Amino acid sequence: MTSSLNVALPAINQEFKPTAVVLNWVITAFILSWGVFSIPTGRLADIFGLRRLTIIGSVIFLVGMTAAIFSNSITMLIMMRAFQGIGAAILAGTLVAILTITFPAKERGWALGIYTSSVYFWLSAGPFVGGILTEYLNWRSLFIFNIPFALAILVLVLWKVKTEWASAQGEKFDFTGSVIFGLALTGIIYGFSQIREVFGMILTAAGIAGAVFFIYWEYHARSPLLNLRELGTNRPFLFANLASVITYSATSGTAFLLSLYLQLVKGFSPIQASWILIIQPVIQTVFALFAG
Repeated sequence: MTSSLNVALPAINQEFKPTAVVLNWVITAFILSWGVFSIPTGRLADIFGLRRLTIIGSVIFLVGMTAAIFSNSITMLIMMRAFQGIGAAILAGTLVAILTITFPAKERGWALGIYTSSVYFWLSAGPFVGGILTEYLNWRSLFIFNIPFALAILVLVLWKVKTEWASAQGEKFDFTGSVIFGLALTGIIYGFSQIREVFGMILTAAGIAGAVFFIYWEYHARSPLLNLRELGTNRPFLFANLASVITYSATSGTAFLLSLYLQLVKGFSPIQASWILIIQPVIQTVFALFAG
């Protein structure tokens, strides 16, 4: 949904005629929503159960994706992308956790390897599939294409996953920490999108201050949303997360800008642009396979 939609941005631009900043939020709203809700929903899954949250996440993802098909304005599309990001945030955490728990140690690497390879395969195939669907159908067909996958997750979990896991059942949920985290991340991301204005600078600074306060809060909370002490004691885990941040920071913006440049400036068709955009995630896939 991320890599394929980059190719469709010029088509969305032609239909709704938004500014470049607003158009960027078709992608950013999904990623920001994913980021804001990933940690809180992961904690909720520990408290209320992985299976239960996976079902909820599948339904949210499916509803958001279906509603996006019928968007009649750029505002509605951005809102549905944000709603879809909530479902994606839930699924990204719970599905990996379920795989880790259900597979024995000897098979766990194999299962997670398939999962990771699938992620990067669709990051690679996304621009190509998105280019074909956008050129021969329209940008709404990208959401239609993904509905069977969302339905498959929901059906398979209801059918095959019968056990419930709640490793932190009965513990309190850090609602205050969740609000601080969400406001800080939103302030940083939205502030950067308006960084040329004084308001954007202030909002970015407030978001950074909120992030610092979140760290302080989590270190002193009785039931922290995120166990930050784990990052200090588990160096492999810390550097693995740091590597992910660097990788996605370096590549995420490139596809958005390159797609607009190739189609709006150079006049490439969606399919022609997709061949160039596909190179980026292909390299990521190769590295992921060798690392695995």
